[in-house]
Amino acid sequence: MGMGATFLPGGRMTGIGSLPIKKPEAAVAFVARFCPEIPFWPQLLRRSRREAMVPQALGTLTKAIEKRKESYGYNILPDRLAWLEEGLACEAVQLTELHAAGFFAFERALEAGHFPHAIALKGQLVGPITLAGQLFVEGKPLARQADWLAKIGHYVACLARWQVRRLQRHSLPVVLMVDEPALLMANPEGDHAAADRLIAALREVVAAIQAAGGIAGIRCWGGFPVWSIPLLKPDVISFDAYHELETVLSAEETQHFMQAGGVMAFGMVPSWPEVDTLTAEALLQRWKRGVAPILAPRRAAQQTIITTTHGLGLLDDQAAEISFRLAKRLSRLLRARFPQAVAPPLSGAPTPS
Repeated sequence: MGMGATFLPGGRMTGIGSLPIKKPEAAVAFVARFCPEIPFWPQLLRRSRREAMVPQALGTLTKAIEKRKESYGYNILPDRLAWLEEGLACEAVQLTELHAAGFFAFERALEAGHFPHAIALKGQLVGPITLAGQLFVEGKPLARQADWLAKIGHYVACLARWQVRRLQRHSLPVVLMVDEPALLMANPEGDHAAADRLIAALREVVAAIQAAGGIAGIRCWGGFPVWSIPLLKPDVISFDAYHELETVLSAEETQHFMQAGGVMAFGMVPSWPEVDTLTAEALLQRWKRGVAPILAPRRAAQQTIITTTHGLGLLDDQAAEISFRLAKRLSRLLRARFPQAVAPPLSGAPTPS
């Protein structure tokens, strides 16, 4: 672990990333309302198709791709292949306002003092396995081509480093979550060499975040391939705990991670419109039953972040607000039940990764 070994979120709340809001300023105001202590920059899928995870990461390099008609993902245009390869090798990469309006609106809000209670800032970006799995050359995804996968890994590492350093300008710890739903592609029981390459690409990104002084997290949709935890060495694990809490916490790798001080971002609140039928008390009791065999709940609370599950960007505004409202109630209840969890966010100096 890197700096995350000293990061104590204390049951505070943050978001996954996407919101169903079109205007960047309105989305940032939503973040300030619900996540004032670990605010995140919002991804705005309804604002533009450019804000989808692949175009957002590639920025101007999207000129080299086109949406596939026959299946998911993007084809790389043959006459832009060399240009894309050159762009992926560039060290000076960054998000653009055209593709990530929420990031720059978030920065302006920080500069204007709209987050006075923030103890850390959260960013996010698509992981190299997922990005490479969405890009195709002659019908074959780049995730299955060793040279291209390495180039994608390098590019995402550079983009992650830029985001960490950019957010560090605001003099707060930076948590950068790598969204990697395709991590499940790295099946250690199948092609060992292919799995090793996928893990190496993601590990490069995690290491880049930690080397830049950031807190590196990995987010999977649904559960989490726990076998990868000791290989990737993240500071934070994020998963949809409403569906997979008991499965993920029962794994020896997860238990060792938590006992070593690793932070768990529990997606305890599902993102469906009927979420208001759930109660914060019931969710808290489920969380407590899950962590109790691993750590004393008081200690586990120090290492806990509360989130919703993924998919909020596809809901309507009211449904998203209902999910965030319940997550906020759960966060407040956890902190009230375990008041010592509201601890200073950082203690000691960063440790080497």
